[in-house]
Amino acid sequence: MLLLDENISYKAITGLDKIYPGVTHIRMQGLISESDKKVWDFALANSLCIVSFDNDFEILYQQYGFPPKVIHVAKGNISTIEFIKIMETSQVQIQEFIDTSETGFLKIL
Repeated sequence: MLLLDENISYKAITGLDKIYPGVTHIRMQGLISESDKKVWDFALANSLCIVSFDNDFEILYQQYGFPPKVIHVAKGNISTIEFIKIMETSQVQIQEFIDTSETGFLKIL
């Protein structure tokens, strides 16, 4: 399912676990302060979709393709509550993205 990057608060899991079962955070996976490539490899090995606020994983996507899939929430500096609301209102779009085999990158503006 979804793997939240370290630039997203791990507290967001509490608000997302009902609509995104299995959502996890790199903190919970022992990946805090690890390189983006190590997070990428972990997501690949565990069939997870990376969710991030920055474009670092977009660069890896351009370099390696997919999987793993990447969701870039490009909303700037937002609160955890705002992030959860965005993820809730984008649920259909995100689920369609996860289900498709045509693309591996989604930017939410």
